[in-house]
Amino acid sequence: IVKAVEKYSDLIIAQPASAQLLSRPYMRFNIPIELDKLSNNIPGRIIPLILHAPTHLGYKGTSHILQAVQELKDEGLKFEFKLIENLSHSEMYKLLADADIVIDQIFSQTVATLALESMASGCLVLARYLPERVRISNDCPVVNVNIFTIKEKLRKAILDREWRIQLASQGRNFVQKNHDYRLVSEQILNWLQPGGIMEYDFTPT
Repeated sequence: IVKAVEKYSDLIIAQPASAQLLSRPYMRFNIPIELDKLSNNIPGRIIPLILHAPTHLGYKGTSHILQAVQELKDEGLKFEFKLIENLSHSEMYKLLADADIVIDQIFSQTVATLALESMASGCLVLARYLPERVRISNDCPVVNVNIFTIKEKLRKAILDREWRIQLASQGRNFVQKNHDYRLVSEQILNWLQPGGIMEYDFTPT
């Protein structure tokens, strides 16, 4: 499949995690988001509502997240936690507009769709990503976590309301600047023009 893609395509759009076999240069795949469908609301609760919505329990690191949540509850921290499964998009969008914090994937290399939708909805997002490897700009307000830091970063997000609101307020602008579906479509059309790419995002070596 990779050989066919490289032989016949005019443009390759991918992420490093799914492009290990490529030899041709390619551009970064920017996930398109329909901002018009997402209400932006920052509740700013003293006792925050935290969501985790795994499409695959193992892939998102849900067991580590649930352990951190339980340990913080055992310490006496006050928060509400919901594990979300099998909801429609419209139901999920309503929950995101009401939530304070969303924990997404903690094994990922990049900021994925749920994290982007959560930011656009006014949530503080905790997720793992590798900004230099996948070319995510420094102004990304996602709190970078892994299995070793998830508990402490979540503790800070729960207790430091001002910090939580400050980062949440930056989310929609970041998504609009980098992931609005109209912008993403325009980027692709421009890249397909002769001379549309001056320098590729990724060049396999």
